[in-house]
Amino acid sequence: MSKFRKKGVAAGLGLAISASAAYASCGGTEAMVVLETETLVKIILDKMLDGASIVNQMSLLSTNRTLSAMKVVVKQHSSSSEKKMLALRGAGEGLATVYSSQKSSEQVYDIYNRYRSQGFDPCGTSALTKQIKALEVKSGAAASQRIASEIDAAPGRFADPAAVLQGRLQEHKQLFCTQQEKDAGVCSSVGALPGGDSNASLLFKDALPTAIETKAKNAFINNLFGLPPAPNAYVGKENTPEAQVAMSDRHRVDALNSVAMFSMKTIQSDHEIDSTTGKSLAGALKERVGMYFGTPVSQKWAQSLAAQEQRGVLVDMVKMEGIALKLAQRRITQNARIEGNLAGLVALSTEQLQRQ
Repeated sequence: MSKFRKKGVAAGLGLAISASAAYASCGGTEAMVVLETETLVKIILDKMLDGASIVNQMSLLSTNRTLSAMKVVVKQHSSSSEKKMLALRGAGEGLATVYSSQKSSEQVYDIYNRYRSQGFDPCGTSALTKQIKALEVKSGAAASQRIASEIDAAPGRFADPAAVLQGRLQEHKQLFCTQQEKDAGVCSSVGALPGGDSNASLLFKDALPTAIETKAKNAFINNLFGLPPAPNAYVGKENTPEAQVAMSDRHRVDALNSVAMFSMKTIQSDHEIDSTTGKSLAGALKERVGMYFGTPVSQKWAQSLAAQEQRGVLVDMVKMEGIALKLAQRRITQNARIEGNLAGLVALSTEQLQRQ
């Protein structure tokens, strides 16, 4: 029994005893009245005890509800704190992931930008460089072959000078006759390329192998080196002194002319347009240099420098150095031919002075 209920019972007993004593002390109180009074006291006491019990139960219920509410609040606080910690941890993990991804993306982007910067028009420059290499090999091989096939007075070659001269005159009348020659009655009409067989500047003009300019170049070189020797100066004379002198003189002339012939045919081969690529070696070199200097393409290259990474600019510098080295190498070979021609001139001048 609770403390509150014990106090109520004690109070009720005290009230009942005091009432009985009061009624008993009067002496004249009827027993019925005393009995009814005791019954009434008992009823009141029971009511008080029931009320106290109800109040006690309500207090317990309220206390339990308060405790339940506090438990809920505590649990909610705990759950909220836990969720908050989980959220903070998740946010931290997300931030770390985003930061790591960002750094990785920056590195990938930096590497991509750096290595995609290959300089100006990397595919075009690579293709043109390969073309230059192929054209250079072809030109070098063709120069020596043309001496034997296209020059009438090539070393070791013999022919009827009269027949060769007749063929040259016929070609001149058909293709290279000038207006002055037509007026003089040398030919019936002006040729498609007047004076082409005497025009040295055509050697430096790009032309297809079948073009009339190519025929003019061959005609000019043949006119420059004269007619071939007749074979009758050697045939049938075997090792006679006359034949040996003639052959020695022919070897001397061939040796002096060979360097000049090779130089002429090299220039012609360098300016002959390849039917596959549509370019000559000289034209391809000029186009390659023009990517950086003096052409509309070079203006695009200058504009691209603003968008190039440092690696791309360095790549362009290396390519430009490569072109400079190639041109220097070609100047060396050109100077070697010039020295050979100068040596031939010195030899001819010495012979002329000796004959005087």
